[in-house]
Amino acid sequence: MTTPTPDPGWKEFADHVVRETFSEHQGQCQCQGCSHHRGRCQKKFKSTERSAGGEGEEGWQADHRDGDHRNDSPGNCQILCCVCHRDKTARERRAEIARASR
Repeated sequence: MTTPTPDPGWKEFADHVVRETFSEHQGQCQCQGCSHHRGRCQKKFKSTERSAGGEGEEGWQADHRDGDHRNDSPGNCQILCCVCHRDKTARERRAEIARASR
């Protein structure tokens, strides 16, 4: 089984893009359905609750909607709670591993 390697082209979103996305969605997690809940996640956050990541952290993170970390366009930014972000990332990694093992 192949483990995905980090993409050297990975980009962070510009601060103004994250602020605009957070404001547009009123600080609510934009998850479309993860394994830990049904339907949309209903978590809402304050802008100061942004998390740098890490296991077990609470708060929110800016996520690359399409999974392409080189695409830092405003339309690719979404706000996810840490739990939904971990779930989405795990699904993307499983799919990438499955594609690599074909």
